[in-house]
Amino acid sequence: MIQETYIYAARFQPFHRDHLQVIMEFLSHNSTSLVVAIVRAIESGWLTNDSFDEASREHHEPDRNPLSAVEVMTIVNAALINSGVADKTLLTLLPRPARGLNWGIITQLFPGPRVWLIPQRGESWDESKASFFQEQGDRVLRISVPRTASGYEIRTQLSTMGQAVFESVPEGARQVLGAILRERQNKIGPSSPTSENH
Repeated sequence: MIQETYIYAARFQPFHRDHLQVIMEFLSHNSTSLVVAIVRAIESGWLTNDSFDEASREHHEPDRNPLSAVEVMTIVNAALINSGVADKTLLTLLPRPARGLNWGIITQLFPGPRVWLIPQRGESWDESKASFFQEQGDRVLRISVPRTASGYEIRTQLSTMGQAVFESVPEGARQVLGAILRERQNKIGPSSPTSENH
């Protein structure tokens, strides 16, 4: 029997405690490892323009993705290490799921049966993702976690390391994120406007 590959894919802009809760909830009930995939807007040239693809493109607009792939990977890795689950996860990058060549790349990266972890919290975007993966013939596992953090609220306070950042980003990840933001501020200078206006 071919073993299923479990994948939790998200932008993690930034990685917050709800993301970590999905990972911890899965690992507490499963002995198999989990692929934690950082989704990036890697456009392959042949994409469809259906409603899912249009919504996905909006989620990948630059103002919703202030952190680079390397920064996100460093932040997520720190959170996984701090939580003691780095050895049970595989951290990687993933092209934005979409019909066309992007999906072909995903199936080559992860051949065989795939199971996508999607939070169960009544959000329309999560429902759209679940439907998309099922339409591709993949299985979806819904993970019930309460919504305690907002990526949008965190992003609005990134430049000042506001309260939402401290309350919502898990230990380990918070320290790395803080170091990244301080380094950016040092490059910009104290009198220059920040690039985070969203």
